[in-house]
Amino acid sequence: TLLQQRHDFAGALRDLDALLAADPRNAQARLIRASIRMVQGEPLKARADCAALIGQTGLLAAATCIGSAGGLSGTAESALQAIEVSLAREPEAPPAIRIWAMTQAAEIAERLGDLPRATEHYARALAESAAAGENDVYLKAAHADFLLDQQRAAEVKTLLAADTDFDPLLLRLALAEAQLHADSAATLHLKELLDRYALAASRGDPPHRREQAMAALYLQRDAKAALLLAQQNWAEQREPADARLLLQAAINAQNKAAAQPVLDWMQQTKIQDVRLKPLAMQLGAAP
Repeated sequence: TLLQQRHDFAGALRDLDALLAADPRNAQARLIRASIRMVQGEPLKARADCAALIGQTGLLAAATCIGSAGGLSGTAESALQAIEVSLAREPEAPPAIRIWAMTQAAEIAERLGDLPRATEHYARALAESAAAGENDVYLKAAHADFLLDQQRAAEVKTLLAADTDFDPLLLRLALAEAQLHADSAATLHLKELLDRYALAASRGDPPHRREQAMAALYLQRDAKAALLLAQQNWAEQREPADARLLLQAAINAQNKAAAQPVLDWMQQTKIQDVRLKPLAMQLGAAP
């Protein structure tokens, strides 16, 4: 888990492979390995680990794992329905599992373009997170991105004003301020963010290139730097957000060749994402 958090996915997988070879029924290890494989853009490999969870863990955890993999590999609608049914059937599941399931459901619905359904799942996940006393930074960042896509920056500014200790949330706050043309506030928060990135680099902390690429692309308007960061990020993690980032950076830098790895991945996985299709078409790829 620590290696995964430091983006040393290869090291984490080596440990997990050894652990599961010794103890094939270790559900936690199976779930973490599936999660890493999804982060690396390999939903079919993840699905095998998810399927092995059946009977070893609760219904909701297994269904959400399988649904998350399916949501990245061409069966998004049925995957979303499976998670929704499991949420209804297991209301007493641990809050952390329910919040994770709702977040995954929200993201799948968002990729399908079903905004009302995504809105409902995000709202339920946030409410359950607050009730459990948890501050789920991933959930808040994903929800902020969802709102920003709908030009609802004022809501993002209100929601994240007290969460500036967390770099991903400070970034979304700056993006909201830029969308609202609050340029002085956005500039101030961007400077703070860049200072934090520099401090982390000086400590030898692993870089979070997705956020750095987003800052370069949408706030600094540096197409060349954004593309390089997005390419470096894609070499490490290949989730839909990473694909979208690299496609947009390639468009802004007028470098179609740089987007080819993402276009190949889209064909390979058969991912359904209404946000990726128009970007691929802009690059001259088949929808």
